[in-house]
Amino acid sequence: YLHPGREGCPPDAGHSVELHLLEKNIPGGSSEEDASEMPVAAPDDPSRWTPIEREAYLIGSLIQEWMAAGRALPDGRPLAFRDVVILVRAAKVNAERMASILTAMGIPTYANVGGALFGTREVRDVVAALQVLDNPRQDIPLAAILRSGILVEPFSEDDLVEIRRLDRGIPFHEAAREYVAKGAQDELRHRLDSLWRRIERFRQNVRRRPLAEVLWELYQEQGFLAYTCGLPRGEQRQANLLRLHELSRKFGSFRRQGLHRFLRFIESLEQEDRQPATAPAIGESENVVRIMSIHQSKGLEFPVVFLAGLGTQFNLGDRTGRMIFERRAGIGLRVVDVERMIEYPSLVHAQVVAEIERQTRAEELRVLYVAMTRARDKLVMVGSKRGVERVEDGTETTADLWPFSNLSIASAVTPLDWLIPVLSAGSAGAVREPGPRVGGRPTVEVKLHDAAEIADWSLRRHSRDREDAARTAAARGEALPADEPYAPDDAEVDRVVQRLDYVYPRLAAGTVRAAMAASEFKGIFDLATSPNRRVKAAATPDAGPANRGPRDALLRDESAERGTIMHRVLQHLDFTVATDAAGVASELQRLKLAGVVGDGD
Repeated sequence: YLHPGREGCPPDAGHSVELHLLEKNIPGGSSEEDASEMPVAAPDDPSRWTPIEREAYLIGSLIQEWMAAGRALPDGRPLAFRDVVILVRAAKVNAERMASILTAMGIPTYANVGGALFGTREVRDVVAALQVLDNPRQDIPLAAILRSGILVEPFSEDDLVEIRRLDRGIPFHEAAREYVAKGAQDELRHRLDSLWRRIERFRQNVRRRPLAEVLWELYQEQGFLAYTCGLPRGEQRQANLLRLHELSRKFGSFRRQGLHRFLRFIESLEQEDRQPATAPAIGESENVVRIMSIHQSKGLEFPVVFLAGLGTQFNLGDRTGRMIFERRAGIGLRVVDVERMIEYPSLVHAQVVAEIERQTRAEELRVLYVAMTRARDKLVMVGSKRGVERVEDGTETTADLWPFSNLSIASAVTPLDWLIPVLSAGSAGAVREPGPRVGGRPTVEVKLHDAAEIADWSLRRHSRDREDAARTAAARGEALPADEPYAPDDAEVDRVVQRLDYVYPRLAAGTVRAAMAASEFKGIFDLATSPNRRVKAAATPDAGPANRGPRDALLRDESAERGTIMHRVLQHLDFTVATDAAGVASELQRLKLAGVVGDGD
């Protein structure tokens, strides 16, 4: 059983438990069922947020309120972000959405639940660029790179419309090519011409060089890596791009390589739902709010715990299907009446369904117990429910529901179906429900948030508040807020530049190993295996047959000498120039002047 209170807790520590109930029925709102299909939350329209995103906003507001008030823990230590943990039942589904809301509110958040790397915007832009390098005759990837700015300065929507207007009867990629010669706007024609030249150059590079090198050059060409760092959650975006580059580097060690195969590899990972997780930009040990599943929190204790998603329905999907199985109840089959063309559950099927529901609710009770016992100093429970006003006026639950009957427990669909009746039937003074303060300090405080209050929430307001504080301080000539970045003085800038421009004076010594094997020294002085020694001898004017050294004595065999020369030429040949006979002749002349080969070679 759970017993309220903790030994050694100061009397002014505040309410140990809070229950926040949010109205789920928001006009035009979304439910958790379609959460996976929803885009990123609209900053100023809470009706488009999912219930878990509204709960994240409430949690973020409470955290900001406590941090601004300088709230301290019972041991006297100031509250820090690392003291706060948010527990959810299904972290894989909810953690990423909660983290995006909290991050937008300026709260550092860590959620080690992975995520779809190829689904992030910055990685999609890079993959689109790779698709164009593989095959430029693709409309959607081409439009994506025009808007992203990864190869050229970003094109506006008006620019795309202008390109499309050139000839609506041809594909977009053909219109983009023809606009270079027939377009009406000179500046747009020059930009498209630069784009196609750059695409062709990268297409040649990707055929001759490792994919990882070309991808890194793609990052650096227009400063795309630095550009993504300046976007919201820039550190996370940069980490995702670096993870994609690391994936391309590992792919370079595969037996079958190439850009086309790499794109097919990415496509197969997406189709099989095996794509890599997004890269964590910050670590769990830093001063961040952590989001984790209830199962991950087993055996751990945290100063402040937020338990979210209490209005989410239990997963009873195992009870559906024509044939279901439960270890104790056995196999349940539905009856199919072929003559009347109907199907209905058999008695055994209904018995197995009842047993699955009972086992599922028993597991949910155990999980709820684990979640409610993770907090050391403060527990805040948050859930969304339709019709929260019925909780306030007492029509939702009454005290005669306690003690619970088996039927009451078995009919619960969400954790709130257990918590609200228990709190409503609590002893006098143990629970403070919405309304005037009565009696002493309660053990649990219930707070309601109706649709009107939720409609006034805004993510932009939090960023505007921070900006307004900085502007006000600057207008009054006061010191900027402590967390506001500022321009350093000249002396500090000079010190940073000196560190960046510093060149180690003994750089060559850094390549000399402290220990070498005797066999390695043999290779250094073995002229027969050192092509560079022969290059210098052959490049001298008097390097005739009479002046040949010991190396030439070892290479009497004409075939062996021809093979050595061939390997040396291939090692130094520039294949971007040597594309035909004239190019090869030009390269041989360059190698001769450089001393790589001699006249006789």
